[in-house]
Amino acid sequence: MALFGRKQAPVAAEPEPEPDPTLPGAPAPQANGLRSVSAHRDFLLSKVQPLMPFGMRLLDAWGLSLCEDLVADGDLPPLPEAESDGYAVIALDVRDAAVGTRVQLSVRGDVQKVGSAVPVYAGQPMPPGADAVLPLAQVRREGQELSLLAPVVTGEHVRPTGIDAAMGEVLIHAGKQLDARAIGLLAGAGFDKVFCRPRPRIVVLAVGEQLADDAPASMAERRRDAASHMVAAAAKADGAQVWRESVAGTTPDDVAEVVSDQLIRADLMVICGGTAGGRDSLVGRSLKSLGQTDFAEVAMEPGGLQGFGIIGQDEVPVVMLPADPLAAYVAFELFAHPLIRTLMGARDMALSSVDCRLTMDVSGEAGLMQVVAGVITRDAQQWSVTPLDFAQGSLTTLVDADALIVLPAELGTIAAGAVVTCWLLDRD
Repeated sequence: MALFGRKQAPVAAEPEPEPDPTLPGAPAPQANGLRSVSAHRDFLLSKVQPLMPFGMRLLDAWGLSLCEDLVADGDLPPLPEAESDGYAVIALDVRDAAVGTRVQLSVRGDVQKVGSAVPVYAGQPMPPGADAVLPLAQVRREGQELSLLAPVVTGEHVRPTGIDAAMGEVLIHAGKQLDARAIGLLAGAGFDKVFCRPRPRIVVLAVGEQLADDAPASMAERRRDAASHMVAAAAKADGAQVWRESVAGTTPDDVAEVVSDQLIRADLMVICGGTAGGRDSLVGRSLKSLGQTDFAEVAMEPGGLQGFGIIGQDEVPVVMLPADPLAAYVAFELFAHPLIRTLMGARDMALSSVDCRLTMDVSGEAGLMQVVAGVITRDAQQWSVTPLDFAQGSLTTLVDADALIVLPAELGTIAAGAVVTCWLLDRD
């Protein structure tokens, strides 16, 4: 028996695995263990700020949100102007014209002489002294002489000074999305540049096997990706600048490399596919080293599992959507669409919607907000919507639809005749 034993080295304790970086402030689940749709959307919106604005040329600002009130620096129009093509006259010169009689006028360069008429175009300032316009349809011209077919009174077919806006009046308020009419008003008021937030840069990334864009077309096993193309087109319809890319590899490192390469040009990234399993999914594992993420089962059908993250040095938000086309499209409308609107600084976050009466019963599951494809009809009394039989992956059904029917989580099955909210799909 040995008197002295060999001293044993202490066994080093295995280090505790570092917890996955998760986003702070995630909302608590409901009693059913699921996160509500509104709580998830509000959580995502709390993590995104509008883009910084800058001055840009007027036409480049189409579809963007104005970041300042624009005030008229003078009356608009500054002078009375012709409302239509025709001849500017002094109304007193034609006061005796009556139906069936003719008054002769002479075409001149001004109206200083009695019986004079000056050619004008719509929008042209009125010649000094003229107070009415004879539209072309009310005169017959022979050489330099006009025959008047009907009289006009003072101010007729004339747009008076300041009718569009008075000096100091706000033409367009901050937050307004500039459309063609707004741009026309600003151009008419003399603006050539405006202060707007830029168009958001969106990278849509398709993740999954056999998604390489250069894979042979004859590969029967290649999964034909529809979700990312649909989502990219929807982002374009929202006014974003969009790039669509794909990841051919099947490891977290493959995905992380592509994500890292794309962050430099992204204000928002949307990933389609590779999310099954949540935090332990292909996408979930790939983002662990890039930033903080959040995965949750949301009380909605389709597309219950939703992911979100803030990644990269520039803290780019990333929305992670399912690969199923309908689930991805619904989740995009619910969560990515409001983020794009926020980046743009737009005031209106809501989707265009109408209330419609159901033409047939729709089965739902209590506790889940369900979204069903439908077709809207309208008669003199009301809007109606007919649900479509949507088979899993049936893209043709989604194309045939012009609305998505929203079944509230608290109702479950809804009978025909009930009024439901429908998102309109034809806004683009």
